[in-house]
Amino acid sequence: MTQQAAPQEPSAAPRKLTARVRRRAWGEPRVRFWWLIGVVMLGIGTWFAVVAFRDRAKVQWLIDRGIPVEALVNVANTETVRNRAEPPDSIVELRFDWHGQSFTPHPRMLPGRKEPIITKSKLLIHVNPNDPNDWTWLSAPEPLLTLMTGALVAIPIGVCSLLAALLVRGRMLRVWRTGEAVETLVMDSRNTALAPLSRAARVTPADEDDKRLYKVFVPAGIPLDRGESVWIIRAKRNSTSAVSAAWFE
Repeated sequence: MTQQAAPQEPSAAPRKLTARVRRRAWGEPRVRFWWLIGVVMLGIGTWFAVVAFRDRAKVQWLIDRGIPVEALVNVANTETVRNRAEPPDSIVELRFDWHGQSFTPHPRMLPGRKEPIITKSKLLIHVNPNDPNDWTWLSAPEPLLTLMTGALVAIPIGVCSLLAALLVRGRMLRVWRTGEAVETLVMDSRNTALAPLSRAARVTPADEDDKRLYKVFVPAGIPLDRGESVWIIRAKRNSTSAVSAAWFE
């Protein structure tokens, strides 16, 4: 890949917040980290919510239209001895009569169960008329809030992450608009998981009287050999927080 020339000195503050500057601010790794987390968590939360609504509707359909069947708890938690009490979250294997023949559906748990499961006991279930492997033991669907626990965790995290992205981006834009442009020299650079398409560089002001080090993320293609010149924008002269000017140019 052909490397770009190092960026020129930024204009003096206050700088314009052009459409390009506003757009590129979303790509700054510290901003991008938060909005990516937000998008992913909202996606996960939405998926959990859709699954919860779908599963609840399915249970309600089985209760309303399924065939009531008295099933035998043949195995619970691998236990087959009669009258053994097993935990409510045990995987059970049922057996029931289906159109005149004994049928054993796929083993599964009993969602929403609070009481122990007794082996060889009877259990009233509602079976899908078209698929005996599709059944529910519930007499009413579980509360929607219970089914949506995953969504209620993931969605707020997603919203908070997006708000964090907005806050970090706003701070970056303020630094760009009013901050001090400083020419720095690269000390070293490396790839990071936070910014796989850019590099994290440690830089120090070209002014030999200023010995501070700054860590900035620099877009791919900017020369980052030791001693290369890189322009940064820092919020104020005594600040140790800075952003690479290349993100906004």
